[in-house]
Amino acid sequence: MDIPTFLADSAKVIVPGIVVAVVASLVTVRLSIRRFHAEKWWERKEEAYSNLIDIMYSLKDYTTKHLVHEEDPERFTKGEREIWESEWREFGKRYARARSLASMHLSKDAMAVLKTYEDEKARASENDDVYRWMDDDLSACTKCLEALIAAAKADLGVK
Repeated sequence: MDIPTFLADSAKVIVPGIVVAVVASLVTVRLSIRRFHAEKWWERKEEAYSNLIDIMYSLKDYTTKHLVHEEDPERFTKGEREIWESEWREFGKRYARARSLASMHLSKDAMAVLKTYEDEKARASENDDVYRWMDDDLSACTKCLEALIAAAKADLGVK
């Protein structure tokens, strides 16, 4: 057997194996990167939903405390009320920021839920009766929270 024939026969066996290995490696790397990006995007969406749900829960808690205070002014001390008033302002700022960033990550359904909440909250604030205003605000908050959780579950594929 001469050397050129041996090299040609060896190349016929080795080259296809190398080509298959290189192609398989490239496909595997590409699929891994795609999966990594999909998982990161899902994590960002989950974080956006969780953040908004947490904020909405806090706003609902504030409204509930405010209603209790309207019914029983002696239930909370002035210091306690100042604390939850301060927290309410902070959560209002956090909501505005989260809402601005949400359009990148949330579904259209979730964005519609937030829009409905904002519309209902604006209507509630038009009431001259503070008790009625807080009650309508609490209702808007509660509906938004329930609808946002449902939208998050649907968008994230969680049961």
